[in-house]
Amino acid sequence: MGRRPLGRVRAHHRFPRPEPHSHRHPRRSRLGPTTLIPMHTSTLSRLPVAAGLLALVFSAVLPATLSADTFTWNSSAAGTWDTTSTSAWSSGVAWNNAGNDTASFGGSAATYTVSIAPAVAISAGGITVSTGNNVTIGGGVGSSFTLAGTTPTIGGAGNTTLDIVLAGSNGLTKSGGGTLRFKQTSTYTGDTALSGGQLTLEANDGVGSTGKLTISGGATFSMQGKNQSLAGLSGVSGTTIRSTSANTTSTLTITGGTNTFAGTLSNSGTNALLSLTNSGGTLALTGTNSYSGATIVSGGTLNLGSSLANTNSVTVSGGTLNSSVSTAVALGTGAFSLTSGALAINGTSIGSFTLATGQNFTASIGTLNFTLGASNTSDQIIGSGAFNLSSLTLALNGTTSVAGSYTLFSGFTGNSVSDITITGLDPGFTGVFGTNGILTVSAIPEPSTFAALFGVAALGVAALRRRETRA
Repeated sequence: MGRRPLGRVRAHHRFPRPEPHSHRHPRRSRLGPTTLIPMHTSTLSRLPVAAGLLALVFSAVLPATLSADTFTWNSSAAGTWDTTSTSAWSSGVAWNNAGNDTASFGGSAATYTVSIAPAVAISAGGITVSTGNNVTIGGGVGSSFTLAGTTPTIGGAGNTTLDIVLAGSNGLTKSGGGTLRFKQTSTYTGDTALSGGQLTLEANDGVGSTGKLTISGGATFSMQGKNQSLAGLSGVSGTTIRSTSANTTSTLTITGGTNTFAGTLSNSGTNALLSLTNSGGTLALTGTNSYSGATIVSGGTLNLGSSLANTNSVTVSGGTLNSSVSTAVALGTGAFSLTSGALAINGTSIGSFTLATGQNFTASIGTLNFTLGASNTSDQIIGSGAFNLSSLTLALNGTTSVAGSYTLFSGFTGNSVSDITITGLDPGFTGVFGTNGILTVSAIPEPSTFAALFGVAALGVAALRRRETRA
């Protein structure tokens, strides 16, 4: 037989089955088969270069985070603060406004001025002045100083004078035992925290007027004959707000917020007066106050938690004056005037409100709130001058359904009363207020009582006519 022609050969034999293994095959990745690619050594040598390029890409995309640092002034002498000089600071590095850094002035005790160059803007996260140093920071024409960072702070045991407009949007914290002086009106916004030492105004609104002032740590806010507006005021016991410039009046105006000041409002100086105006919000004074300027409530509510022993006058002209303590409240040397506002004496409890000897009490187009109590007790306004009441509402609360006489004004003489409206009495009762300061509350007779009285009167008239007829 000849050979078969070459062609496809169908294999009829079977391959032997693989021998069973004692271990399992590795599980395939769900991402598909893994392929290992051999890498040449030259490829590995290029990895650091690629990593560097990748870092450059990320640095371009992600913003850099700068940590705040402290720059120390290079001497205890005058100099210029700018953003180019490297010799001004001990680090030998120029000031960087973007760093939110703190400028530190110390070294040997000295008094000197640091000038911000004309037309230069400086931004700093804080200033620290060491013990024994007195540093004035001033500005040339067109220069500016901005408080930066989350909590801009000026502190230290030394004294700092800012003779430049202070700007910024995150408020200010004054710390340390030194004195901080503002010689110009500030424009910074946000709250001001005074936690140590003294803050002195040598210009009106030296502190940002759109924020709240909080005083703690036995600190003092000295107004030096200047005026300051605040969106709120709070302070703990042991703190002080005072006027210290002789023969001047400083006016502190509170425009908003709901706060309590437990410190002291006072004068400190020959004929130096501190006046208080509340034009909005609610302010409670709970400390012992000795200021002798005027007290004006033109809006909001002023709660008196203690006496105003020396205030020379009290005027309520649109707001509410509330003596909100259980003890008696006494005013100082001046008169009391209420126009279109309200006076409340100790809320809904019985209290008293006393004027200085010989001073008058005048109220018109407003509201006087009185609480009536048991046994004909009531709130009292006490004085020895005259009270003059016109176009006024007496708003009563408490025990308003008991007939009797209630002395609302005590000790006054030469009084005048006109156009008084009485509200708050229970239905069935009516009241009359007289020039003697006494409110008389009477029960309104029931209709049946009127009928009985009318019947008695009719019988009397009939009997009288019979007598006349017989005669």
